[in-house]
Amino acid sequence: MLNFKKNWLVGIVIGVCSVAIIVFSQPKKIAVVNLQQALAKPAEILSHSRLSKEKQARIMKAYARALTPTIASYGKSHGLTIINSSVLFDGNGQDITNTIVKLTLNKVSQHD
Repeated sequence: MLNFKKNWLVGIVIGVCSVAIIVFSQPKKIAVVNLQQALAKPAEILSHSRLSKEKQARIMKAYARALTPTIASYGKSHGLTIINSSVLFDGNGQDITNTIVKLTLNKVSQHD
């Protein structure tokens, strides 16, 4: 009886370790965001608008506040690790800067 319990426990430990190895050995998917570009694009778009400088400044402030949560939310929902493109990078990640700009602008426009 004791030998059965011991073998059962060893089997569970091996199973848990196997699952952990499989799960944690999966390569992380990486995406890149160029934060300078993500901030510059909306500013450029606004500069060509007919909005007052004060209104443009308010929109950019709201955009800047919404940018980080948008990046985090996108990464989480797509299972991605997102890095700033200015970090040394081997080029294997997809650039999601335009997507992040669009999503953030949509969030800001919904609250404005």
